[in-house]
This record gives sequence, C-alpha cells and structure tokens, in this order.
Amino acid sequence: MGPQPARQAAIDEAQNTGWWHGSRQIVFTFFSILYTYRAVLLLGGLVTLIAVFRYSSMISGLFALNSSDQYWLSLVVTLVGTQIFVIVRILEMHVPARLGFDPHIAGPRLGRLAFVRWVWALGLSVLPVAIFQYRLYTLPNSNWWGIVQGTLVALALFGGCVLVSNALGEPDSDQVLPIPQLRDKEFSPRWSQSFARKFTKVFCAVVTTLDDTGDGFIKNGKVLPGHVLALFSTLVLVLLYGGAWFVEGYLPGLHIGPGYVKAIFYALMTIALSGSALGFLCFVFDRHRIPIITILVLVLFGMSLLPTHVHYYEMAQDANPLPVKADALWNGPNDRVVVISAQGGGIQAAAWTTRVLLGIAQQLPERLRRPFVKDVRLLSGVSGGSVGAMFFQTLYSSPGALDQPLRHLGEVHAAGVCGTALSWIGFGLAYYDLLRPVTTLFGYDLEDRGWGAEQAWRKLLQHGLAAPGNSTLHQLRKGVADGTRPLMVFNATIADSGDPLAIANFDLAKDRDFEAFQNLYPNSDLRLTTAVRLSAAFPYVSPSPRPYLGRAPFSKHAYAIIDGGLYDNFGVAGAYFALEQATNYFKETAPKPIMWIQIRLPDGSSQETDLLAGSALGPLLTLNNTRVTGQRSRADQLTDLAKNRLGSRLQVNKFDYPKVNAPLSWALNPAQIEDIDQGWRDLKDGHEQVAHVCKFLGGTDEECAQAAGPWASPSTAKLSSPHEPNVCPEGKLE
Repeated sequence: MGPQPARQAAIDEAQNTGWWHGSRQIVFTFFSILYTYRAVLLLGGLVTLIAVFRYSSMISGLFALNSSDQYWLSLVVTLVGTQIFVIVRILEMHVPARLGFDPHIAGPRLGRLAFVRWVWALGLSVLPVAIFQYRLYTLPNSNWWGIVQGTLVALALFGGCVLVSNALGEPDSDQVLPIPQLRDKEFSPRWSQSFARKFTKVFCAVVTTLDDTGDGFIKNGKVLPGHVLALFSTLVLVLLYGGAWFVEGYLPGLHIGPGYVKAIFYALMTIALSGSALGFLCFVFDRHRIPIITILVLVLFGMSLLPTHVHYYEMAQDANPLPVKADALWNGPNDRVVVISAQGGGIQAAAWTTRVLLGIAQQLPERLRRPFVKDVRLLSGVSGGSVGAMFFQTLYSSPGALDQPLRHLGEVHAAGVCGTALSWIGFGLAYYDLLRPVTTLFGYDLEDRGWGAEQAWRKLLQHGLAAPGNSTLHQLRKGVADGTRPLMVFNATIADSGDPLAIANFDLAKDRDFEAFQNLYPNSDLRLTTAVRLSAAFPYVSPSPRPYLGRAPFSKHAYAIIDGGLYDNFGVAGAYFALEQATNYFKETAPKPIMWIQIRLPDGSSQETDLLAGSALGPLLTLNNTRVTGQRSRADQLTDLAKNRLGSRLQVNKFDYPKVNAPLSWALNPAQIEDIDQGWRDLKDGHEQVAHVCKFLGGTDEECAQAAGPWASPSTAKLSSPHEPNVCPEGKLE
C-alpha cells in the first residue's frame, strides 16, 4: 500500500470513528426522525399549540365551554392521541421495509430497543393530550368528572377498534398492542373468520393497486399489523365528524345562532382528519421520495386560482331599488340628528358597541330613551362594530321595540356579547372548506366559513331578536326616506386595490376617496348579513370572497372583499363620507344639529419598549404599529375636518374602552363578558359624555345631572329565544 492509499485509509477511519462520526450520526438521526414523523409531529404540535395559546385573546374564545363541551372535547382529543399512537407504531414497524432505512438505527443503539420505541410512541401521543386535558382542567368552570369520562369512553372506543382489527387482520408477532388475537374458533365464529378473509383480500387488492409491491402494507398475502387498526380508529373519527354535521345541520331545534357544537370541536376534527390523511399520503409516497407536503401546498395554491375554487358571496338582482340619497339623514322626526360610528375588533367590538348604547339609554331619563333611539339617523360600522350595528338596527324592525327601547337594547347587548358566529365558522371550515379542493371540481360552491357566519347571524336575528333574518339592503331602504329607519354604512376593503368600500342602504354618489357597492354593482342587492360578513371578513378567519350573481360569478369588477378594518378600523370614514354628501360636500349648512357618538376600542399602542422591535420580527411589528397609529391619526383628522366644516352644528362624543388592550376575540369567555360591564363603569369622562347626550336630546339641567350620576345596574336582559342556553357560556348572561 502506497503512501496515498494509506493516507486515505486513515482519513476514512477517522471519519467513521471518533467525535465526527458520532456527531454526524446524531445529525443524520435527527433529520431522519423529523422526516419520518413529520405528519405526526404536525398533528400533535397543532393540538398542543391550541392548548398552550389558550390564554391568547384570539384563542381564548375557543375555550368558552360548558360541562358537556368539556366531555366531548376530552373524548375527541383522546381519540386524536390514540390516532397519533397508531400512526407512530406503524412507522416504527414498517418504515424500514417501506423506505429502506430505519431512522433510529443511525443514532444511539438504544433506538433499537423495543422499550424505547414504545416510550417514543407513547410520548408523542400522550404529551399533546395531557397538555390539552390540563388546559380543560384549569378552566374556571372545569368539569373534571366529565373530562375523565370523555377520556375513558375514548379509550374504550379505541380498545374496541383494537379487538375488531385483530379479528379482521392477520398481525405478525410484532403487534401494535400486546393483546390476545381473536382468530381462534373459541373467540370468533366461522362467519367472522370468513369475513376476515374477504376483508384481507379486498385490502390487499386496494394496496397493490396503489403500489405493486405493497411493501409496508402487506406481506405474503397478509395485512401487516397496525393498518386495520388505523382504518377503524379513523372510522370512529369520521363517525364523530358526521354526527356533528347531523346535529348542526338537521337538528335546528337544538340551538340558534351560535352552533350547538363548539368551534374547537371542528378545529380538532379538521386537524385529526387532515393529519391522518397526511400521514397516510406520506407513508405511501415517501417510498418514491416524493415531497408530498410541498406538492400538496403547490396544488392547493394552484387550485385557489381556479374560478370554481374562489370563495364567493351571493348577490341578488334588483333593477328597481327605492331611491334614497344621503340627504335623507335630515328626515328624522325631531330637530336633531344622532350619528354613531363603531370601531372594529372582533366580538369584543360588537359587545362594547351594544354596551355603550345600552348604557346611554339606561342613564337617560325615561322620556328621552325613545327619542334617543329615533334620533339615530346614521350607523357606520366596521368589522366587529358592524356586527353590533346590525343588532342595534333591529330596534327599527322588531315589533314594539321602540315602545320598550330599554328592554330591547338589553336583548341587543345580549346578542352583542353572546352572538358569536365562531361555531358556525368552524362548521363551514370543517364541512365545506376542508372538502373544498374536491367539491369545487364539480362546480361553484358558495358555502364556506364566511357563509357559516351568515347562518349564525341570520338565526340569531330571527330567533333571538325577533327581527327578519333575510332582509336585504334594498329592503332596508324602506323607512329611511321618511325618517323611521337610519342610514347604514358597513365599511369594507377591496383586497385587489386596497380602496375603502362603503356598503350602504342608500345611494352614495361616486367619489374618488372611496368606492360604493351600488356603484360597482348597479341593480344588485345584498343580504344584511352578507354586508356585515364582508365588513367583518377578518383575514383567514373568514375568506375574502368575490361576487356571485345567479348561476355564475359576476364578471365586471369582481373584486375580492376583505375586512374594513384593514383600511379604517374606526368606522369614521363611512360616517364622514355620508355627512359629506348629505351637506353637498359641506357646501351647505347642516339643517339640524348633529351629535356624533364614536364608540372606540384602544389601539394597543404603548410608549413602553418592546423587545421584539429590535429583533428579526421588528419590521413586521413596525408595519402593524404604523398601520394602527396611521388609522387613528386619519380618523382624528376626518373628525376634526368635519368639526371645522360643520362648526357648532356638530358635537363629537367619544366613548373609548378604558382598558389598554382589548382582546381580539370571536367568542367571549365569562371573564371578558364581565370586563365589558366593568369597562363601562370605569369609563373615563363617561358621566360627562352622557350628560352631553342628555342635553343634546333636550333634557333639563336636573335630568341631565341625574343622568350623569351613579351608573345604573348592569342589564340582566336575555335573548328572547327559548334556546338561549346554547348561546352563552353556561347558558347565562349575568
């Protein structure tokens, strides 16, 4: 051997021994395990993230649960854990035969021990379940016995799946679980053995159709252990999935508005079924080194560009809408006008909007409550504020509401607090958006999670507030001209251009500062719930849909619409545009004095330093902060501009939520509901603001002094529906 080969042999020996070899094997093992178990890690990781971020304002609403909800969630999450366990055991046993390598062999030799593999499988499956169960246990209204019951029932169902799979399959000695096999005559009758043979034959035929060799699935004409168990455990999840669809879709007497089945159930089911399907696809295609996750992402992105796959909202055709112009603002019964603008911010904004309006009415003397409601001539809302405005406008539709305004405002506030659409959004996600890649191949589909929000609001309007649930904006023009119904503007944003979009129940002239819905789509009409859904289309929670008319998409100006809070989250712009056109662009003096009530939430800005500002996330944080501060600055500028143009004819009262950071949530838990009432009691300058409203409405000095006195007790009004127990957490609004 010459010097060169000897030197090379020494290098090879050094590379295969010592610290370099060990480090290389550890790195290789890590990435092998990460690659092999990526679907399982994603499935367990998502479940864990939901539990870990329970205290995040955006996630906390998912955990507004009653006792029965906790039982069902415990059952579902335990089944998810058993599904993870089965998938891990399948990978442990059959990846070497399927992929040609064992991800554990390259690492420490402990990886070869069966005990360590069992611990690995149990750890991946038990850890996310334990964290989730702990979060359920720490709920203020925790039902620990229901949680235990749900866990035991899930384990019993899994045990049944194990027994059935062992009766049908033909496992080798290395079983998924060490239990007796039910293949002997004393345990299984003849018909069961015959069925098992037929089942095995069909299973093998299906597998060999997908893959000629069947490696990792079958061996010598027998089903390898784990696959039949995975099939039946998935079947249990599918049955639960179908059962929730039946309860929500075909037992409408159980609930109104917010669904009987909670949104977190749909989220877990979507994660479980998607994760199971992904694990199966990875196991099939990894043999051919096909990056299935990357391909799925690219395919879904490509499909999202297809016309049938685009999300749509439904429009109706109406060639003869009742003409109503912005100057109908002055047609009220009294010699004054009240304008209300409501800020966005999830269901918290809807609740704060209705609480402020209820609180004002509670403080006013009884003789001024009805005039206060009748003097409201303009409602401008955005995002969650639009939801609150939608509930408030029912005072002009519900029979007898104006005769008892305080009682109906209490019901409106109950709807604002508990009228979340989150469960129905989850329903749309689980049963329409999850299957959308397949269903849209056969035509257009208007049903999605945004459609689900509309269903919730429609039911809540009809059954909870005794108001029409299918009213359209053209129908809501009736009464505007004669002063018995207010003008309404729901502020949205055109995703294609970033321009503001005003969706109104009156005619807005063309303007370079904004787009008006009726100008983009003349002779077209929208349901009220659709208009609110477009204004409140928070990114990703609700899709950004395009218009659909009749049996085909609208072709001209088919813009995608997204949450109005992306342009103006204060609702001020829509009110300003209406005031501008009602006064001929401020060239004319306002015929009546105006009280502009601005209902606001805190913008979340702070003068304190933020550690993330100097990190890699700093630019993203800055983009969000500048958007918020820019919107507040623009809202204040529009308000000041209106005050300068209208002079003493305009008074502005701002009701700012006193807490520094309001939670951005789509369902309120009991603590957040209490915070709404506490926020009203802690309102800065609130007594003075109410006194200004009282004086504007014609109250005497004595009446207004009393109105500015101690706050009235919180409303205990509830929704009028007999199904109200399924609306709020624990069925109550205290």
